[in-house]
Amino acid sequence: MFDPSQHDDGEKFVLGHRIPPGGGIADGEMVLDILARHPSTAHFIATKLARMFISDDPPESVVQRAAAVFLETNGSIAATVRTILKSRELANQRSYEAKVKSPFEYAVSAVRLLGADTDGGRPILDWIARMGEPIFGRVTPDGYPDRANSWLSTGTLLQRMNFATALASNQIPGTKYSSDSRDHDTTPVALMIGSPKFQLR
Repeated sequence: MFDPSQHDDGEKFVLGHRIPPGGGIADGEMVLDILARHPSTAHFIATKLARMFISDDPPESVVQRAAAVFLETNGSIAATVRTILKSRELANQRSYEAKVKSPFEYAVSAVRLLGADTDGGRPILDWIARMGEPIFGRVTPDGYPDRANSWLSTGTLLQRMNFATALASNQIPGTKYSSDSRDHDTTPVALMIGSPKFQLR
């Protein structure tokens, strides 16, 4: 919300850019444009995306290329992601299975893999919370972490195994798994211990 009575309508300088006086709400929009086009913003976003797709500590080489594309395309997320997905760093063997799923991703993957039906109700949300990621439960505004060490501990790994067992044995109210609906290559045991198609991590 823009409140003119609280706005300094004089001349300002932000990151070396002059914002002329009398701009009103346009001042804030200009600041956002300045921030969006700043190299630090490009690097920050490229790092977050590379971390999502490659590893917790992605190679700086792919981050730099993705950041350059972000700047060249005026902030196109699609073009930035495309650069990462087509990168040699992603194809590198060290990137294979380098990421750990968050509890939410883990639960969704398991439900989809087994072809289970769910109403997305409180019981399955409680399981996600037990694994460490209560929905809308992050107190700070930075969002949940995207690094493995935030999700992997003795307790949370045990909860992941317990969730897999409960899901595969139909012990989660509102979520129904049928052996007829699952992929023929997937068994509840594979779901718990990891398989080429679904890793416990």
